[in-house]
Amino acid sequence: MLTPRSWLVAVLITLWGARLSSHIFRRNHGKEDPRYRAMRASHGRAFWWRSLCTVFWLQGAILWFVALPLLVAVRASSPAALTAVDGLGVLLFAVGFGFEVVGDYQLERFRGEPSNRGKVLDRGLVTGQAGGDEAPHDFVPWANIAYLSDGSKLAKEMAADRAAASTPPKV
Repeated sequence: MLTPRSWLVAVLITLWGARLSSHIFRRNHGKEDPRYRAMRASHGRAFWWRSLCTVFWLQGAILWFVALPLLVAVRASSPAALTAVDGLGVLLFAVGFGFEVVGDYQLERFRGEPSNRGKVLDRGLVTGQAGGDEAPHDFVPWANIAYLSDGSKLAKEMAADRAAASTPPKV
């Protein structure tokens, strides 16, 4: 059964994903990401296998670890109602999300200036982005969503579920 916290986490993840998707769409619409073009040129015929391992599988593994706290937050059956901890988590998420929105705006403006071609943004909220990589600020909301989870409760619930499943029914 989904709890209010489960719904809250789903809403926060959806907001974050919509922002990131919009940012990437505006950045790359109609053109290939130059990082992949450079990767293809430097790896030649081995590009397919190298990109499979270093881009897709690596990102999948990282995503799995990053998403573990989400599983905890969504799977936990308690608390039955939102708490002050949830409020603090939403506040921290909002601050991190605000940093991301402002950072996206600053990066878009920086890249829009022809005089900045080939330069790295080294001022503002988004600094030191080598080659246009996503900034470390993308991690902030995920850390705050992880804050909303409580792994000890999930571990206890999973142990109770396993014990109940392994106990033969009483006749």
